[in-house]
Amino acid sequence: MLRKTGFFTLIASLAKVAEATSLSRYIGGTCRTTFYRRRPTIRQAMRLFETSLPLEFNHDCVGITTPTASLSGGPSWPFGLEPEGAGVDIGSIPGHWRMMRICKVVGSGKDVYEAVRDAVLGWEAMHENSKWAGIHLLNYESGGSLSIHRGEAANISRPGTLPNVLQIGLGPGAKRLVTYAKTAIPGLWAANPCMVVYDLVDMRQRGGITFSSTAYATLRGHLLRGEERASVCLRDLDGSVAVEVLSFSRPAPGIMGRMVFPFVAGMQRRFFQEQIDSLERIAGQSL
Repeated sequence: MLRKTGFFTLIASLAKVAEATSLSRYIGGTCRTTFYRRRPTIRQAMRLFETSLPLEFNHDCVGITTPTASLSGGPSWPFGLEPEGAGVDIGSIPGHWRMMRICKVVGSGKDVYEAVRDAVLGWEAMHENSKWAGIHLLNYESGGSLSIHRGEAANISRPGTLPNVLQIGLGPGAKRLVTYAKTAIPGLWAANPCMVVYDLVDMRQRGGITFSSTAYATLRGHLLRGEERASVCLRDLDGSVAVEVLSFSRPAPGIMGRMVFPFVAGMQRRFFQEQIDSLERIAGQSL
């Protein structure tokens, strides 16, 4: 069992300074990961973005989960079914990524697919009624629907972004979200600001599959850097509906990121498994 010393002692001390105190006051003025003594509210989540600092992704691999890319060690297309002619080899991207992937068949039929698809694109329902974790989706800027439907492509020229990512990104109307979870220290919650980078809705895939995917990437100030994608597919052959969560992560630059990274693998697995379980429950309720 890992000894909960050093890092955890530091975080516990910082948490006592105030009920919700941003670490940015103490560590270089850039850290927006924030610790609370109770579950963060939607208003507290919004405050994470009330900053004069520019909103920037904290790594150069935004779109690493996009279905136009494939990674050495495992395909990036949902459910491992890559269309002919697709795939950009990004296995040479520097840095070691922790990859986690969970797939499960949750039901069958178009109604089930559509109910699960809407839950995936909305993020929050994947932790509904959770006692230890959640997601606040903060789409509070004007701009209407941000989903990109049925293959409406938008090539992105920003350095470090893979081609053909359907980018929502950092501009006006961007879909901001905050992930939060209880830490290993009793009564201490961590909240992390992220940004949705693409929505893919009702895309067609080789083998008679319709799928929808969405992903968010970490912003500068997050103690980790990486991306999570959630997907759902409907198979023409048997009508089955499957869900998948895919994640790539590694420490953010700096001592805090390196210290926390070895301790959060179990929390990440639990977080993603809860999403799968919630989507299965939503599938069952749609019958």
